[in-house]
Amino acid sequence: MRQLYDQFTASTRKSPISVKRGAMARVEDSIIRMMVQLSFADEAESRPGERLVIIREVIAGMREVMAYVRALYDLRLVKKSGFSALVTLEDNIMRQLTGWLNKTTLEIENR
Repeated sequence: MRQLYDQFTASTRKSPISVKRGAMARVEDSIIRMMVQLSFADEAESRPGERLVIIREVIAGMREVMAYVRALYDLRLVKKSGFSALVTLEDNIMRQLTGWLNKTTLEIENR
């Protein structure tokens, strides 16, 4: 998640300040919020039901970030190379989250 934040800030470095205060600030806030939620999910190791809810919230947040990144690319505020790097990181994070979601779901079902 930290790599996504770093790549996003690097990819949007030369964007206009008005955009940085709007959509880009929302994306950065969403990424930070997801990092905090993931730390809570990690702490909820013994409570799979709570962890499941948190993981679903993070997945929803990732979808929101992915939509913003796509919109910023379509508006030509993110270069193609930065967009490619962001999409790769987003895909990797979504795979990890989906795996964690599936593992937690199985853990709940087996109880």
